[in-house]
Amino acid sequence: MKLEQLLPMQDKKSLESRLLELKRVLRALQKKMECSEKSTEEMPGGHLKITHKHGRPEFYHITEQGSSRGRYISLAERELAAQLAQKDYDVKLMKVLQREIFALENYLQQTDGGRAVEALYEGLCKTRQVLIEPVTLSDEQYAERWKKKVLPSAGEGMPFTEDSQKYYTANGERVRSKSEVIIADALLRNGVPYCYEVPLKLNRGGESGNVTFHPDFLCLNVRTRKEFYWEHFGKMGNEDYKENTVGKLNMYVENGFFPGRNLIFTMESGVESLDTRIVQKMIKEFLL
Repeated sequence: MKLEQLLPMQDKKSLESRLLELKRVLRALQKKMECSEKSTEEMPGGHLKITHKHGRPEFYHITEQGSSRGRYISLAERELAAQLAQKDYDVKLMKVLQREIFALENYLQQTDGGRAVEALYEGLCKTRQVLIEPVTLSDEQYAERWKKKVLPSAGEGMPFTEDSQKYYTANGERVRSKSEVIIADALLRNGVPYCYEVPLKLNRGGESGNVTFHPDFLCLNVRTRKEFYWEHFGKMGNEDYKENTVGKLNMYVENGFFPGRNLIFTMESGVESLDTRIVQKMIKEFLL
C-alpha cells in the first residue's frame, strides 16, 4: 500500500514569528501588571462579578478572596467595572500566552523546527533511501518529479512561425519575446521550477465547449507545493489585444484560476515596459 504524501513543514517562519509576537505581548502585559500593582488608581484590586437580574446585568466588586459577595457597582461607577473586567481578562490572557509559548517552544525543539518527518528520511543512508517511498519528499525530489510529469506537455501545440524572432532563455528554451526571457531567467535565478507553454483546457461556459490556452509559464512554489500559471500580456497598448486579454482573464476566473491564488500576470504596453523589479516582487510574493 502506497503511503499518502504528507506536505513538508511550511510554517516554521510563521511559527517563530508567532512565538516572538506572543513573547512581546506577554512582556507588555507583565509590565502593565507590575505598574498596576504600584498604582491602585490605575488598576483596582479584587475582581469583577457579573449577575443578571430581570434580564439586566449587575456588576459587583469582589475584594475578599474566596468570597462571592461584593460591593454593588452603580451605573455612575461603570468605569470601575470596565477596569476590573480588563484586569481579569489580562490575568487570564497571561496564562494563555504562557501556555502557548511553552507549547510552541516545545514543538519547535522536539520536532527539529518542524522537520522531524523529513529528517527521518534524510538521515537514512542512500542505499536505504532508494528502497523506500517516503511519506514526504524533499524540495529537490518533489521538483524533479513535478518536472518529469509536466515537461512532456510543455510547448505542445504552439509552433513558432518561420518569421518569428528567436529569443532564448538562460535555460535554453525558445520563447516569444524579450520579456518572456526576462521572466524565465528571473525564475531560474531564484530556483523556481517552471515549464513553458504547458497547454491548459478551460471551459468557455454554456454550450461553447472547451478552449485550450497556452499560458506563458507554469511555475511551482516548491515550499508550498502549489502551481501558478504566469501570463505576460505584452501588447496592452493595442485595443484588440486589450479586449482579448480581458476576456481571457475572465475565463481564467470562471475556471477557478484567481490572481494571487494560482494565477500571476504581468503587463506592458508601448509606454510602460516590463519592470524587472515587479517580476522579482511577484516571484518573492508567490513562488518562494
